[in-house]
Amino acid sequence: MKKRVLATLLATALTAGGALAAPLMGSTVSYQYYYPTLDSPYAGTPNVNGNYVVGEGDEIRSLTDAVGWMDISANQILVQFSHGSRFGAADFSGWVLSDVFGTIDSFMSVSIDPSTTLAGMTSERLSFTADSISVNWGGLIFQAGDRLVLNVLTRGAIAVPEPGTLSLMGVALLGIAAVRRRG
Repeated sequence: MKKRVLATLLATALTAGGALAAPLMGSTVSYQYYYPTLDSPYAGTPNVNGNYVVGEGDEIRSLTDAVGWMDISANQILVQFSHGSRFGAADFSGWVLSDVFGTIDSFMSVSIDPSTTLAGMTSERLSFTADSISVNWGGLIFQAGDRLVLNVLTRGAIAVPEPGTLSLMGVALLGIAAVRRRG
């Protein structure tokens, strides 16, 4: 009987993994392109501007002016360019993603991933608030196959608990108690 209880506790502890955060998955974000200023919503492709639910696959299949697509995952934003061209030189020529319903924990960090191949894309062209991320790529030249990858960290992703560690420690203590009892 004792062995069965110990085996059950061990199996439970081994299957109780740490919590994984997927901060953006399932959230509704608003995509809006602006040109020539951040106060001027771009009307060139109105069917792209709007709300999108973050899930598996590409959220935006045809970015403004059909330059490529955007996929938002648990902690990254990927923009893949389908052809080459140049973004208009302006005070602001880019997009803003914002949290529509306030369900995403505050953005704590947004950074350019080293796998980014979009020439000229620097951190000065990237900004974020607690509820939005914006990219200004005015004047940049892009080629087919270029990509922009942004790493996104939210407050909730920082404070992820690790109950799996506590479970394993409990199993170790039970094992020690069982060995001492036999000895």
